[in-house]
Amino acid sequence: MKESSPAITLQPVESTAGADKQPALTLYLRHDFDVEGQLLDYAMHEDWLNNVHSKARHKPREH
Repeated sequence: MKESSPAITLQPVESTAGADKQPALTLYLRHDFDVEGQLLDYAMHEDWLNNVHSKARHKPREH
């Protein structure tokens, strides 16, 4: 009989933030988010299309 490995609970979290919003990007990086890509002209803000970073956290957080 094959012994099962301990369950690892992963809760993927995805988010986006304006590429020009440095305080928000710093906060995401501090909480273990990785920038997965940049979406060009993705979000409308003040009548302009802005670039957005797509971020995700895939690793479990240690308590």
